[in-house]
Amino acid sequence: MGIFSKRIFISLSAFLAVLSGQSYGDNYDCYDPYCNRFWFDADYLCWKIKNSPEPVPLVINQPVSGGAFTTVLGDKQIDLGWRSGAKFALGYFFDDNQALGAEVNYFFLLKESKKHTVSSDANGSPRLRVPFFDVQTGLEDSSALATPGLYRGTAILKVDNMMQGAELNILGAFPSCDCNMKFGLLAGFRWWNFDEHLKFLANSPIISPPSIYNYADKFRVENNFYGGQIGASFDYKYCAFYFNLKGKVALGAMCQKTVVDGFFTTNEFTGLSETFTGGFFALPTNIGSHKKTRFSVLPELDVNVGYQFTENFSIRVGYSVLYVSNVLWAGKQIDRNINPSQSANIDFTPTPLLVGEPSPKPRTKSEGLWAQGFNVGLEFQF
Repeated sequence: MGIFSKRIFISLSAFLAVLSGQSYGDNYDCYDPYCNRFWFDADYLCWKIKNSPEPVPLVINQPVSGGAFTTVLGDKQIDLGWRSGAKFALGYFFDDNQALGAEVNYFFLLKESKKHTVSSDANGSPRLRVPFFDVQTGLEDSSALATPGLYRGTAILKVDNMMQGAELNILGAFPSCDCNMKFGLLAGFRWWNFDEHLKFLANSPIISPPSIYNYADKFRVENNFYGGQIGASFDYKYCAFYFNLKGKVALGAMCQKTVVDGFFTTNEFTGLSETFTGGFFALPTNIGSHKKTRFSVLPELDVNVGYQFTENFSIRVGYSVLYVSNVLWAGKQIDRNINPSQSANIDFTPTPLLVGEPSPKPRTKSEGLWAQGFNVGLEFQF
């Protein structure tokens, strides 16, 4: 039997001995009868999440004299930048040889938001319109937002999202004949959550006499992943310095939820301010809560380098990257195919009634998400 095979055999035998309650300290040079059983980690995170996918074109600048229009709001990815967060972990080894343990951890990334605004004062300023595809006529169409001499208009696109997650893992360490090196396996349960909100707000009043004309679309998505995971780790220590590499992959169910809401408020029908169900892209045919469950995969890789100051305290810096499949994004849930007969806003009637195809339709369109970033943390062993 080769040296490498012997090391594997010794490691497996030692690990099985711990599981069976036997002591192998006399045969294991790295055994420390006074080793710490508990540990607590706290990390500051600086991460970036993939840019939010672009929503459909929301506002266009359409030249009065004709010519090609340009999109001035929507139709672009939304970069929310880097954000702060934190991660906490608490663990316990069941034996002095640190061959079998358990760990629970939780992390979060703070909510970040981005807002884009376009406006026209209607005094020679751009002619702004909201484009859509009319399913009744089968043609592209648009609704006035700002028209020189008639309407002034403002439109706002706001997007925010946040991420969090937790794990419960059983850890198994395989001792090596080299006391500075250790291999490990893990298995457990993982929960991961990503929520995103998108708001499209518009104000398009008549210049004279002044009027009220506001509408809003709200799209909110919730993603909750539940699944089992497995992983492996490698640790190497040199004097007071140490290096850790850990890879994990979780398989499970992505529970998705889309919530759509919209309203339209005006005083142009009766002179009194009235509010109607449905904004522009959020109309009675897609307003409501829509759920779906999909299979999802969540792999993650963590690398850390640290320094052991004392027997109980160490500090580390690291980098992590994760990927999640089948994630709902708010911007992807907007359907620009519209039947204007149900819209008090587009059809400009206080008594809208759907005639023909029910559009826009509810959507649960998903795509992948990645996140990456750096961490700085402390570990306390006791």
